[in-house]
Amino acid sequence: MFQPFLQELSNAGTGNDCPQKISGYVPVDPLEYAHPIQLFQKQQSLRKHLGQCSKQEKLDFLINENVLVSVLEHDRGGDLSVSNSFVSKKNSSYRVIMDYSKFRTVNSEECGQARIGVGLRLVAHIKAHKSNINFGDLFALGLAAESNHISGTLSIEIIGIKSREVTGTLPLPSEINRTSIQQAMQALSTIKSRIYDQTTQIHPQVIAIKTCSEDPAQYDNLIGELGKRNDKNQQWEWRY
Repeated sequence: MFQPFLQELSNAGTGNDCPQKISGYVPVDPLEYAHPIQLFQKQQSLRKHLGQCSKQEKLDFLINENVLVSVLEHDRGGDLSVSNSFVSKKNSSYRVIMDYSKFRTVNSEECGQARIGVGLRLVAHIKAHKSNINFGDLFALGLAAESNHISGTLSIEIIGIKSREVTGTLPLPSEINRTSIQQAMQALSTIKSRIYDQTTQIHPQVIAIKTCSEDPAQYDNLIGELGKRNDKNQQWEWRY
């Protein structure tokens, strides 16, 4: 069964348009996972949809934690591709995404893999005015912005984590500088620490995918299958 780029400065999401030259996991806009998960209780196995699970069952299912940094670049034709480098090229546009996630991987030999989980996503929309800016160091981005070597915006997305305290901690989108990056990192740390609070609800979703090939059609098929409810016409079997 189933298991840090720039398009428009006003768009803070990751987008689910298929990037070209896909390799490894690619962050996607949160998508409801429509298939049941496998749980173990009192030495017995059972299957439940995530919406039917208790918070502890969800936490027990999400056995992995990871920080994923992705750099995607727009070429002159407007196509999106995963960058092979973490440094900038002059006059190029990027979206740099840093994901912290608590997740579980589900996979199928036919179409690929997906990470189901909750987490925090920091998104920097960047226009590079100079080459060799290091995207792997967020504080270096702040210094580069203050030197006018880059321009852009910074935002935070909370994925599947809900509480009043978390909502109150979330900073508003702002221009990239050392202060905004420091505030964002402080907020991420605070929100991460509240996942286990009794008042915090979690709602795991699809947060990243990896296809079996670079065929854009397979990317679209994978997104579709992840959100499709089980029925007699289901084509692929997803395994944990």
